[in-house]
Amino acid sequence: MKNIINTFLPYYKHNNNLTLNVTLKNKVRFLFFYLDRFVYSPILQILLRNQNVKEQNVIKKIYKQKILNNLPLQFKKDKYDEKHHVKNQKYINKNSFECKEKMNDKIRNIKNDKINYNDHIEINALWPERISYVQPFEVKKNLEKDKFNVIYIGHMSILIQTSKYNILIDPVLSNRIGFCNILGVKRIIKPGISFEHLPSIDFILLSNNRYDTMDKRTLKNIILRDNSIVIGGMNIRRYLLKRNFPVVYPLNWFNKLSFENLSFYYLPTLTNSHRFLVDKNVYLPGSFLIHDSFTNATIFYSGHSGYSNHFLQIKNYVNNVVLKRNNHIDLSILPIGIYKPHSLYNNFHMSPSEALQSHFDLGSKQSLAIGTDVFCLGGEEYKEATKELTHILDSYQKKNNNKITFVTLQPGENFII
Repeated sequence: MKNIINTFLPYYKHNNNLTLNVTLKNKVRFLFFYLDRFVYSPILQILLRNQNVKEQNVIKKIYKQKILNNLPLQFKKDKYDEKHHVKNQKYINKNSFECKEKMNDKIRNIKNDKINYNDHIEINALWPERISYVQPFEVKKNLEKDKFNVIYIGHMSILIQTSKYNILIDPVLSNRIGFCNILGVKRIIKPGISFEHLPSIDFILLSNNRYDTMDKRTLKNIILRDNSIVIGGMNIRRYLLKRNFPVVYPLNWFNKLSFENLSFYYLPTLTNSHRFLVDKNVYLPGSFLIHDSFTNATIFYSGHSGYSNHFLQIKNYVNNVVLKRNNHIDLSILPIGIYKPHSLYNNFHMSPSEALQSHFDLGSKQSLAIGTDVFCLGGEEYKEATKELTHILDSYQKKNNNKITFVTLQPGENFII
């Protein structure tokens, strides 16, 4: 099927020697992970909607521990009153209060069961459905003195402003990521910049074709308004047809594209790409290096990536080819989310500790952590990645008496270099 589709759609072979093939065992594990994340967890969250997220995760751990201990859950069938009455075309249970009390009693009994409960057992954690939000960032139209103004929109979406250009990376402004923005994962926090407050965009950089990095609804709205230039990996034209996206540049690894003082380098990354069932690794995923020749400032954006020695190779490439002298990347933008279960995701996403090691490998002056606390896609808890990064940084700085600039931002906050 894949070969037939490649015959009729734009397709160019690329030499992606970093992306590893997933074994059959891991494919099965991924299947169970997705069933847990997108089927079982939402149902459990509905059943436990009267509990807060922390209590929901405790109960889920207890459930898993009972299953692992071969102790099947014994639920006594409640004798609910089957007589209902209709109000506003909705069926209402007359004994709903009694049912809630029985459910709460069961939850209290489970929480008090300390024999089988192990707090360190790993689960695919539940997240809050919606969290409080601050006002969207007010974007300045022109940047005068600073080299770059980096604004965190949320997840992998970044707005970078220079004195002349506005650059948007992996923009996702939709409320839900997935097929036609109908099926998929809802965001729990609004974008840091609304579409109405988004300045005129000159360049859009797309590191991957996944739904959480390539949001066609957002892209169409921006292109229709600003006629932006889109830069991405090979075979991007399969996903962005010419009638809707007139100016698109597909790049191979280590290709360079320059516009006046601004240069874009498409560099390797360790991850996979897929949007449908039959297009695995058709799109060439990558990372971006942005170089301003006027200020000699550089920003590296890794995109989705696991940890490997390709970060050291990128550092050598930047020093020898881009900067042509012993210098440092001014800012590295590194993801720290979607890293659990680590045995499944280690070839596709970085943990906070691996992101810190990548910061050292790249020789970056400062780094920005992204890719977490917006869409519930991995197995870690909400804010777990951010807290883990903070703990690792504190431990390293106390041990080595060396300050590291590795920051995290809330959607709508900015970072100026």
